[in-house]
Amino acid sequence: MAGIDWLSNPAPDVVYLVRGEYRSSLGVVKRVRWCGPSERMGSGLYLRDPDDTSPRSKPMRWETRLSGVSMDATLGRLNQSVQAVSDMDLTVHLGNWDPLAGAYTDLDDDDLTFDITDGSWANQSVSLWLLDRNTGDTQQFFRGRWDRNPSAVQLGSFAMRAVESIFPLDEPVLDSAFPTGNVNPPDWTDQSTIAGQAE
Repeated sequence: MAGIDWLSNPAPDVVYLVRGEYRSSLGVVKRVRWCGPSERMGSGLYLRDPDDTSPRSKPMRWETRLSGVSMDATLGRLNQSVQAVSDMDLTVHLGNWDPLAGAYTDLDDDDLTFDITDGSWANQSVSLWLLDRNTGDTQQFFRGRWDRNPSAVQLGSFAMRAVESIFPLDEPVLDSAFPTGNVNPPDWTDQSTIAGQAE
């Protein structure tokens, strides 16, 4: 998909998708797929993972669990070698969203309820996409790792925080390699001039 056309008419009907991983108390890697906001997602949806390009991929269930997703852009200090460009905070609800009641029901979610306290979430991967429900187009907005294990755990919900990576680990940071061997500065320094300035 080419991404969301923000100038389309009608305007995009945007919701969000969050896919994350954690390790259960038994050490098994599990994947969650959540969508929101709850008030607009009904009972959830079936959709292929936005980054899955396999022709044999199957639609997966995205559970309606999210509200209060917020992003916090930060620059950090200049002496930090790897700096998150933003944090993502979200509230995750337990149970099933009931559109008629406008609330979550059946708050016991078995494995998820248990893994909130006994699983290991910190440093596991998490991604967020925006989805235009009018066209089905998606656009990745966040890619990073859970910053910590679930917090603010209470009956029916818990909170999660993630930090974004500037450069995904499987992609090169630079388009060109640094020079190697014996080279002179002119071999790799920028030789361009400012427009209008005589050389």
